[in-house]
Amino acid sequence: MKPISDSKLEVSRTSARSRESRVVAQMTVSVGSHTLRGEESGPNLFAAIDAVTDVMDRQIQRYKGKVYRSANA
Repeated sequence: MKPISDSKLEVSRTSARSRESRVVAQMTVSVGSHTLRGEESGPNLFAAIDAVTDVMDRQIQRYKGKVYRSANA
């Protein structure tokens, strides 16, 4: 598997009326020619980052599974 070549975490505050979506976290990870991206919102900084980290963890596990399956085929 190729190493991570670039990663970014962007956090922004919105003026949403809903308390649950006031902070938006976007994470982008580049692995070779693939880009994995996730975006989640939350009521505060920590909740938004935790949510986007969970999304990215699932995407990375799925990507790793595809890479290992194609290497063994």
